Amino acid sequence: MLQIPDKFYASQVGTAGIADRMGKTGLYIFSFGAWLNKGVAMAGIGLMLLACLYDRKAIQETIRQSPLVRVTAIAGLYILVRTLLSSGTDSTHATLHLKDGLRFFYLCGFLLTAWHMAASQKRIVTALALGLSGFLLARFWHLDWSSLSSLHWWQTRQGFGLPEIAFGYYAATAMIGLLVFMPRMHGYFRSLSSRTAVSSIWILLILVAAQGIMFSQSRSVLASLLVVTPVLLFALWVKLEPVRHTGKKVFLFTLSSSVFIGSFGTLVHLNQKVLVERITQEQETYTQLLSGDYQAISTVDQQGQTKNVGARLLLFRTGIEHWLEKPLFGQGSAASKILLNESDDRVFVQLNDWHNGPIDILVRYGLTGLLLLSLCLWLTLRAGWRARQNERIDSDLFLFLACGMLLILLSMLTNFRMLNDDWRYWVFLFSGAFASFELKKHSGKALL
Repeated sequence: MLQIPDKFYASQVGTAGIADRMGKTGLYIFSFGAWLNKGVAMAGIGLMLLACLYDRKAIQETIRQSPLVRVTAIAGLYILVRTLLSSGTDSTHATLHLKDGLRFFYLCGFLLTAWHMAASQKRIVTALALGLSGFLLARFWHLDWSSLSSLHWWQTRQGFGLPEIAFGYYAATAMIGLLVFMPRMHGYFRSLSSRTAVSSIWILLILVAAQGIMFSQSRSVLASLLVVTPVLLFALWVKLEPVRHTGKKVFLFTLSSSVFIGSFGTLVHLNQKVLVERITQEQETYTQLLSGDYQAISTVDQQGQTKNVGARLLLFRTGIEHWLEKPLFGQGSAASKILLNESDDRVFVQLNDWHNGPIDILVRYGLTGLLLLSLCLWLTLRAGWRARQNERIDSDLFLFLACGMLLILLSMLTNFRMLNDDWRYWVFLFSGAFASFELKKHSGKALL
């Protein structure tokens, strides 16, 4: 019988270990650079890809076993084929089709982060913490310190190097994470002084994140929080059900909810004037919408200023009309930008998308594309849910990731940022975390 030397197995284990360490390092570099510097993030992605070359056999086995990988591969292949076809039939805009098509295909990269997260809660939390650190560092770097001398500097709209709406969503994600993990952090320390110090720092961070939402002055972010907040508070209450002592349960829930309502309410009061102006800015459009007078809705007001709400409503209607022209396979990877540039509306010609994720996908890739991408999303969410049912993921981490995914989906209803690096990296971290429990079948280790 053929005897396989022990050193052969040792080399295999050694190669897997190298790949694992290299992939983990790449994951952490990517996470830290996601909102800090694109070059740093790309370096991390490159290292993760290199690690995959060392781990080809395990990856091939996963491809055969995982429906999520297969469906994502089919969706990616469809995007590439549709891109090539649209480039061939529309040679004038071939470069544009190729560029947007590759950006869409790039979204499949969430499987890369999923693989290297390896269903390890410690890795996932570390990656998220590094992402938050890079995000905060970059925002302080872009802070205009001279503006702090103004009397009401906190009421100015800014995104600190990011689009204001995007900054608002990321700040909301950070605030939710800090709220979810606050009871856990509070419980780590036994002495009153330690708990007081940690809680004070934690509340300060929550206030900073909440003020970030105020800086964005985004109506869509505030509307999304109205959806997420009840879900979050209810989930926090249910999560504390196993706590034996009812008094402790009530205390922990009261602590989290009071900090959230108190800090956020205080900042809303301080920014009340600006927020009221933003919300009531297009009262005429709201009235027309509620009364059913859709024909009166316009993209500009009497002074010629763009009406953001009115423009979005008209974009949604026009986008649906263009989708119905080619409902099954869409009009091509760059169809949105091309169709908008050909519009007679002076606001539309300045835009690149329909400000709605599902509509934009329908126009570009048709119902086929939307169904494939929706199936990828469903399989990703299912992986996270099954991991929680099998107790492979801690309740705190699951709740944070679930709220993050909900924010991602809500952000797509009034904006389209699927082709932007910062939004894509947001998906890589949160979708990748859930998907990792599909790719790696071993039990997850304890969170902390």
